[in-house]
Amino acid sequence: MPLSAPRPQLLDRLRDAIRRKHYSLRTEQSYIHWIRWPGMADGKPALWFRLRLMECVRLRVKDLDFERRQVLVRDGKGQKDRVTVLPDGLIAHLKTHLDKVRVLHEGDLAAGFGTVELPYALEGKYPNANREWASKYIFERHSTLADLVKYCL
Repeated sequence: MPLSAPRPQLLDRLRDAIRRKHYSLRTEQSYIHWIRWPGMADGKPALWFRLRLMECVRLRVKDLDFERRQVLVRDGKGQKDRVTVLPDGLIAHLKTHLDKVRVLHEGDLAAGFGTVELPYALEGKYPNANREWASKYIFERHSTLADLVKYCL
């Protein structure tokens, strides 16, 4: 009886899939790095596989829909909006993070700060929108790199 060839390991299968799709070498290296990164197996960073880094950085509170478990990505690749899945495993973590950010936001507003830049001509159309909670970035100056890595990378 002939012995069958051993099944390729996870990283080999990933490399094969990436190369079949003609992704860049840098993309392949990034994916391999993310898999090897400690803590990647617990599922918390699963959101990254649906968001690019800058899409994650630009997320606002209003872009998260916890009830529908969706994330609205605005001005993504090709300046297109799209909707993606919000993984169940991230919901509790994101809500905790948003609670902390909301406290900071309210403190900033009380101190006369806490405004955000709005896209296009929205600031003229909605003069107070730059101070509203829904317009707030999820990851901004109060967020640490660890927060960004935890939810996006």
